[in-house]
Amino acid sequence: MRRYQSVLLLLCFLSITACSSSTMFCNAFIEFIDNNDGTVTEKSSGLIWQKEDDGQVRTAIEALSYCKDLRLGGYSDWRLPFKKELITLVDYKVTSGATINKVFATGTKASNYWSASGFVGNTDLVWFVAFDKGFAYYYNNSSKFYVRCVRGESSITPIFVDNKNGTITDRNSCFMWQKNESSAMTWEEAVNYCKALRLGGYSDWQLPDVHMLQSITDEKRFKPAIDAAFFPSAVSGHYWTVTEYAFDNKQAWDVGFGNGDAYFHDKEEKANVRCVRRREI
Repeated sequence: MRRYQSVLLLLCFLSITACSSSTMFCNAFIEFIDNNDGTVTEKSSGLIWQKEDDGQVRTAIEALSYCKDLRLGGYSDWRLPFKKELITLVDYKVTSGATINKVFATGTKASNYWSASGFVGNTDLVWFVAFDKGFAYYYNNSSKFYVRCVRGESSITPIFVDNKNGTITDRNSCFMWQKNESSAMTWEEAVNYCKALRLGGYSDWQLPDVHMLQSITDEKRFKPAIDAAFFPSAVSGHYWTVTEYAFDNKQAWDVGFGNGDAYFHDKEEKANVRCVRRREI
């Protein structure tokens, strides 16, 4: 466990220092390009992904070592992706096979894949993404899951700016956020609420999708898993996304800001709401 924790600390340090780079992650325009050398590039973030995993399951520690030792596409600087990076590969419209972007579909298992993100609430637990449905959660690091590696500077840490008008800009993405959330409401009410929102001089607000809302979670924080200095009224509850659950249209995805998980619930249940808009760059 100590070895895993020390590697995680190094990875977390790298993710923080990488925030000063010019890499910008525009979740609304996730686009993958097959490099035809066993790797895939995501255009907005610049991250390069291992196209096909090797079909072997590993513990979390073994997964870290596997990516560190990987030689692929002429590169030797591979690493295990963070949870917020790995979840961008999920295609939430897929209803058969692995719920992953089609460029990765060949050979990808409809199963769990490790991330490099330790769960801040328990050092024995590590985040994974389940590519049978697309949810993100954590499990004991001695369990054996599949692995897909990535390379490139991490841009998972938001760079927030308070615009002093009820809005927060994330300079590390293309998005502006509602600073204070509304009261809890059903999914349909949440969709309509954001469409009708007038805030900060803007009228183009929307309910965020899973990828957008995951981008402002903070893996170093717990209850709430968000930077409360910028979102002081945030609660440790679930927040609706516009993403419907492809396997049952009576359900939709939400992000839990107690721990940062992603899961689905009945649309008639009530959850919190934080609206978003695409900002000018």
